[in-house]
Amino acid sequence: MAVRKGRIRAEFRRAALTDLALLEIAVDTQTDSRAWGETLKLADRFRLTVYDAAYLEFAQRRSFRWRLSTTSFVPAPPVSGLN
Repeated sequence: MAVRKGRIRAEFRRAALTDLALLEIAVDTQTDSRAWGETLKLADRFRLTVYDAAYLEFAQRRSFRWRLSTTSFVPAPPVSGLN
């Protein structure tokens, strides 16, 4: 649609898809089953959208350390309080 509406050129789309194919992308198979449980609780606790809380739930489950800023998730210092 972006090509059709003139926002990007077809060459750019082709190059972007070529670059995307080089990434090692893995699908997390647990996020959907946690969406209305742990993820929703995190959304309520930290006043996040479920979308943002899904990233936080994933990070916690994988033992990534994150903290919340006013606009996004950013790598946290060693003591995050979210563990």
